[in-house]
Amino acid sequence: MSLLKTVQLQVGYQGKPLIANINLELLKGKVTCILGPNGSGKTTILRSIANLLAPVSGSIFLNEQNLKQIPAAELARQMAVVLTERFPSDFMKVYDIVATGRYPYTNLLGKLSAHDQQLIDQAFALVNATHLKNNYFNELSDGEKQKVMLALALAQDTQVIVLDEPTNFLDLKHRSELMAILKRLSKEREISILMSLHDVELALKCCQNILVTKDDQLLQIDNDKELENGLIAELYRLQSADYNQLLGGIEFLNHEQERVFVVAGGGSGTPVYRLLTKEQIGFATGVIHQNDLDYQVANTMQVQLIAETAFEPISNATLELAKEQLQNYQFVIDTGFPAGNINRSNLDLILTAIQKGIKVISLRDPREGAELYGESQKIKYVVDYRELLSQIEILK
Repeated sequence: MSLLKTVQLQVGYQGKPLIANINLELLKGKVTCILGPNGSGKTTILRSIANLLAPVSGSIFLNEQNLKQIPAAELARQMAVVLTERFPSDFMKVYDIVATGRYPYTNLLGKLSAHDQQLIDQAFALVNATHLKNNYFNELSDGEKQKVMLALALAQDTQVIVLDEPTNFLDLKHRSELMAILKRLSKEREISILMSLHDVELALKCCQNILVTKDDQLLQIDNDKELENGLIAELYRLQSADYNQLLGGIEFLNHEQERVFVVAGGGSGTPVYRLLTKEQIGFATGVIHQNDLDYQVANTMQVQLIAETAFEPISNATLELAKEQLQNYQFVIDTGFPAGNINRSNLDLILTAIQKGIKVISLRDPREGAELYGESQKIKYVVDYRELLSQIEILK
């Protein structure tokens, strides 16, 4: 069921549209997120929907009633709004702040009934903030303040909650906790939640509906295929990184001059790739199967990658290509990849490097390395990434 919808909405300032043709529907019990870079109009859309900014044109309907025709007190009983503006009364007690969520329901004297107090206590409990009741707002951390503002919105007992970048300035714990609370509340209380976010990974993992501000439009992301086609990189104009939809995050591009060949697989190469990229050392890698985590990361970094078809043994042609390629480097890194039936040929790459006099840095246990490669002065075994980094310093 649609709780809120817009029809041909245009939003902007002083009669000048910033985003046009906004046609969205907020469904009961669903979390909808707007993604987009700074200045792309996310907050403008939310302020217009919250009736804090007059739209340039078009209509907004809340429970099938035109927003313009809903009195302010009634609107506050149907929609709660949490914006990024600093709360004006830092020195108020937390309980008193959350209690303001009940004012649309009180009489002229603003006296709270037993029912009001029950809903306030319930709001605190829902966001796990009961222990903060008697604190002053200015004593709280950013994460605690955001919980209090959400409790205020819940105390209003509305069907729609609008939040503008609620995870800004929050650490990992509070960010994930807040999103978990919103997901749970939307389902349990059938609340429709509309928010803007900067965190793409968080949005894709927590929100059922994704909208993006692109140019002067608000676009609905209907399927993951649209994200695979470079939409996030285009949307945020990423130049030094790229977004991987499958992994749900970005990887920094590595266009440095190639100095190392990394023999990897089974996810063992990913931390090494990231370490090399962080240290601005270019590399090539192989042979990596296309269903491997290492393939996804290396491909997103846009490094030279020798790949093999998923679930297929490494072919002789692919192996010979990798052997020829690694001879262009002074160093080869053995990530300690698990060697199974389909990728065992990668061990031959290490042996080829030894035979060609190329120095090998290996993350394997020396006893395992001796069994696989024999004794060789050309292999330097390291116990962890810190020691690997010290060896990498030699490459600089």
